[in-house]
Amino acid sequence: MYEKFFGFSEPPFNQTPDPQFYCSSSTHDEAFSLILHGIAYRKGFIVITGEVGTGKTTLCQRLLATLDPSVKAALILNPSSNPIELLRSVNQGFGVASKDLSKMELVVELNKFLLDNLKSGNNAVLLIDEAQNLTVECLEEIPLLSNLESPKAKLLQIVLLGQTELEDKLRLTELRQLTQRIVLRNHLLPLDLEETRVYIASRLAVAGGKDEDLFTMRAVERVHALSGGVPRLINAFCDKVLLAACLKQSKVIGDALVNEIGRDLAVYIPPLPKPMGRTRPLGPAQQTPLFEPDASVRLPSSKDSASDQRRPRVRVTPGWVGVAGILVIGFFGALYWLSPTWLKVNEFLNGAGKTPPPVEIAPVPVPPTGDIKANPAPLDATPADASAPPRAPQAPTATGNPPAPAASPPSPSAAPPAATTSERAAAQAPAGTDLKEVRLAATVSLLNRWGRFQSTPFDKLAGRDPGVLIREAGLQSATFQPDLGVLERLDYPCLLEWRDKPESEGHAVVLTGLNQSEATILDPLLGRRVVGRGDLAKHVGGEALVLWKTLPGIKIPLKLKKEKDPSVMELQRLLKKEGLYAGNANGFYNPATRAAIVKLQPRAGLEETGVFGVQTYMTLAKRVLGAKVPSLKAEP
Repeated sequence: MYEKFFGFSEPPFNQTPDPQFYCSSSTHDEAFSLILHGIAYRKGFIVITGEVGTGKTTLCQRLLATLDPSVKAALILNPSSNPIELLRSVNQGFGVASKDLSKMELVVELNKFLLDNLKSGNNAVLLIDEAQNLTVECLEEIPLLSNLESPKAKLLQIVLLGQTELEDKLRLTELRQLTQRIVLRNHLLPLDLEETRVYIASRLAVAGGKDEDLFTMRAVERVHALSGGVPRLINAFCDKVLLAACLKQSKVIGDALVNEIGRDLAVYIPPLPKPMGRTRPLGPAQQTPLFEPDASVRLPSSKDSASDQRRPRVRVTPGWVGVAGILVIGFFGALYWLSPTWLKVNEFLNGAGKTPPPVEIAPVPVPPTGDIKANPAPLDATPADASAPPRAPQAPTATGNPPAPAASPPSPSAAPPAATTSERAAAQAPAGTDLKEVRLAATVSLLNRWGRFQSTPFDKLAGRDPGVLIREAGLQSATFQPDLGVLERLDYPCLLEWRDKPESEGHAVVLTGLNQSEATILDPLLGRRVVGRGDLAKHVGGEALVLWKTLPGIKIPLKLKKEKDPSVMELQRLLKKEGLYAGNANGFYNPATRAAIVKLQPRAGLEETGVFGVQTYMTLAKRVLGAKVPSLKAEP
């Protein structure tokens, strides 16, 4: 009714979980990243809880909209209270036979599907929303699904999303087997005042609103106070407020109108529950338990026991408190620095896009390519001396001796043949190969594509940390799932992990060319190779590491507050220069700026979110820098 009055293309505050209205917030982004991490690394069990209306179902829909095509997903919105029916729902979600089958037959069919899925290089995730409605009997069956695994990886990743009652059920003794298998967990919290402001502005912009000051700041404050920051209640308030403003023919919404609607709705705002095991949201580097996954059992508080109140009081002196505090800090400090699990998770969650300010290094001439030896060196596709063609790269022999010289060196102009089956089999790193040196060699080869370290002998770089070299080169790094379609659209050379078998340990290679049928890779063990695109997709795993360069004056994340951001101002100037933005460069991330980003994103095959994230930034940087950025289209 009010859409035409305010110029909306659709109602901005519908209660449906539409993923296009998903708005970033610290608590939702944390949960979203946690789920993606759990799926990518096949962690098994993930639990996401939250109060009613905090956006769990919207998070599910957002996840389904952004999952890689290689991840087969099944979503159960209203789980059955019967174990057999639950198994049937799981099979139906994956398109597996389920009719008239016994419990054992259902599990066998599901296991067969998951094994075939793994052989194809794919992953599988089961999302169960409203999991608090599952009976204890059904929850006891879920660990059986996690037993479907290969020696190296979980075949099925399971995400349970539910209200806080789910936490109470997971504390039950009969569910300790399930609780011990939960590797990652997160609790969604309501939005704070600033997030509420951004949430309202974002939904208005997605719906086509052009007035960024439709809600005054006082009105936003009242909406936040009355709704408690719960997205569903924010939607309810704002929808009714817009209708009332339309009836009063008011183009500005103030706090008085919000108060009036608040009295009419008289909603109940529950007190904020305490998440299991913590009293505040986890930071980006705390999303994985510090201890071993199976030890992450949440124990009831001592306050739950009435007998604790009858215990004799113990006098604790300040001196003992200080000693205990030092011991506790020392213990957890040692875990922080020494835990390999922590280090890996911290690297995954904080590695991309957080390098120090870039230091430019001038490009230097490309050196001639040397022979590939047992300790790999970076590969340069173009030798400096054309009169001395490079020798064909060869892998070390089984005895460890250097390979014999090639009888007749290939012509530099000759196209490299496609990799044979024997070459693909040999791509698995030979025993004794230092995979860290292989990755370093691949990283230096990738940096060579950017004109970095081309005249530096590899022996002078041996033992260096690849991340430090990337920072010294003035570049940023980002990690993505190795989806060839996404990498082709981004059009950046990258590091991939080549695996002979899905469950085997792989080694780093550089993807330098990609088209519809073939891909060119630089392999520190086998040299330059051209492989079929389908063959490459079957043999890559892990993550793709992409190097990119920031633009002067633009730092992300952008400030979305109502204050000038120099990065937004420079972004607006560039967007205007590219013909995407017609407004003034005022430094405010307004609806016009968001609309310009929406215009840019589909040109690179990105989802039209209006959010200036890493992939969108990389797309704009490549467009602005042009030939200064290496491309996958130059080869093969």
